[in-house]
Amino acid sequence: MYERKSRLSKHKQMRLIEDFVAVATDRAASEIVGVQANILHDNVDD
Repeated sequence: MYERKSRLSKHKQMRLIEDFVAVATDRAASEIVGVQANILHDNVDD
């Protein structure tokens, strides 16, 4: 597998990864707690 050249800067790439991980973490935590993911995400400080 090779790394594709991206038009996004490294900073923007890292920001997208951080946001993706935050949403995935929110979704997993919401499943454990039993609430909707968007409620949990709205109440967590970025």
